[in-house]
Amino acid sequence: MTPPGQRRVPVPDGLDGERLDSALARMFGLSRARAAELIGDGSVLVGGRTAAKSDRVPAGEWLDVTLPPPVPHGLPDLTSALLLAFFACMGFEQVAVVAGEARDPQRDLPVGILSAVAIIGALYVLLMFACFATVPDLAHSARPRWSTHVAVLSDRHGSR
Repeated sequence: MTPPGQRRVPVPDGLDGERLDSALARMFGLSRARAAELIGDGSVLVGGRTAAKSDRVPAGEWLDVTLPPPVPHGLPDLTSALLLAFFACMGFEQVAVVAGEARDPQRDLPVGILSAVAIIGALYVLLMFACFATVPDLAHSARPRWSTHVAVLSDRHGSR
């Protein structure tokens, strides 16, 4: 069994002869600078041996890549997540505005609000499952949108 951050993947035919840093960037959705940093740290083995970032990789060669676990970047990431959650959940307070039109607002309002929260929460969970099924390693990607586009549109994850 491989450790959590370690990946063993063959070089696809479409990347035959590419520089190692460029191939890593395209395969894992990293920037070339980040790929070069991983190569320099010795976190990338080509056919069981260390390599330079400018080495060319042949198709079918096995790459052993050890990706470090994602690290939160402190307050800016937390602020971004809270801001996203705030805007994602806006609008539920509008239900109270129409409470005067309901026949029994004390009974219907809590049921309506809680049902809406449950349905939206279930939709968010289903969306996350779809994201994880499409791009299983999305959490480790430096460019998640690009990785999703590549996974959906490329032949290596299925037919178009």
